[in-house]
Amino acid sequence: MKKLVLPIFFTVILLFSCNNSAKFKVEGTIANADGKKLYLEYNKLNESVLLDSVTLKKGGKYRFSAARPQFPDFYRLILDGKYIVFGVDSTETITINSQYAGFAMNYVVENSPQNLEIQRLRQSLNAIQILADSLQNASPQIRSAMRQRLENQIIAHKDSAQSLILKNAHSLAAYFALHQQINGILLFSPYDKNDKIYYNAVATAFHVFMPEYERSKALYVNAIDAINHSREQKSQADWQKLMQEHGVGFIDIALPNRYGAEKKLSEIARGKTVLIDFSAAEMPEATDYTFLLRDLYNKFSARGFTIYQISLDNNRLLWERATENLPWTCVRSSDGAKNSYTTVYNIQSIPTLFLLNKKGELVCRITDLKTINKLVEENL
Repeated sequence: MKKLVLPIFFTVILLFSCNNSAKFKVEGTIANADGKKLYLEYNKLNESVLLDSVTLKKGGKYRFSAARPQFPDFYRLILDGKYIVFGVDSTETITINSQYAGFAMNYVVENSPQNLEIQRLRQSLNAIQILADSLQNASPQIRSAMRQRLENQIIAHKDSAQSLILKNAHSLAAYFALHQQINGILLFSPYDKNDKIYYNAVATAFHVFMPEYERSKALYVNAIDAINHSREQKSQADWQKLMQEHGVGFIDIALPNRYGAEKKLSEIARGKTVLIDFSAAEMPEATDYTFLLRDLYNKFSARGFTIYQISLDNNRLLWERATENLPWTCVRSSDGAKNSYTTVYNIQSIPTLFLLNKKGELVCRITDLKTINKLVEENL
């Protein structure tokens, strides 16, 4: 008997455990909706899936059961085109009661604090949207006051959402708060300096707790893109500032040549078309690249063309040998590739080239070596 009881006991435990974790339930009543059809929909990141439906009888009781998602996610109850959004994570049963009139907003949630937070966010945003809609038809006399009221409501809504995010950044309610919109415009943007702290908090929390979740990946990509965008904007601002300080249409460079004498780009560029070249003798294709530049120099130097070559070589001796017989200006920083000019000129790879015309204006960044001849000839 002992041999039989033990396996049966563990089988019962296993079945109970699987049943307990594999399903979630949403149930309740929708009053005054006799004969109406209620739908349960699963809202994934990029698609919505209809899971089930029921025709409501007198009393409006309903009950849906579905497979619990791998990660916390969003669902909707839909009635006559109106819907209630709710999240499912570790809650086995969620109770949502409502009535036909006011179905989408005036419902009561039980057993789920996070869905109460989602409801409050939706109710607050709905009030803002109603005011925004009414503003379009308002008379000029009251439009200013209404606009101020709208701005105040948005500020109050965002203050509440920010507190919610800081309280629990990896909750579905925090995620939901980030993605609310008014007239198709997100209230929180990762590109806004005041919003990005909250966006990044949610993105980081989701990435840490659920790195394989599709919503986590999308948040993280958006946050990183916004950070890179911010850096690019700062780089452009720094560029403009430096150009204004130098009083020319480019950022001046002053570095020593192989003899230790400082050579300034601004001095070389007076009245000439200049190819600014960030490269290195250590490049695998350095020999062929040097022949390309020699041909270019030989062809156009008599017409006022020259080259200002900034070496990013770490090996000084190699650079000195490679540039010994070159007819153009070759300079190098003792910091090699870590010199400050690679930052302000945003050098991501080598070779990278820029073209200055005879007016001292930065014409372009050259991305295709095949176009060099044409670009130089056009700016002589």
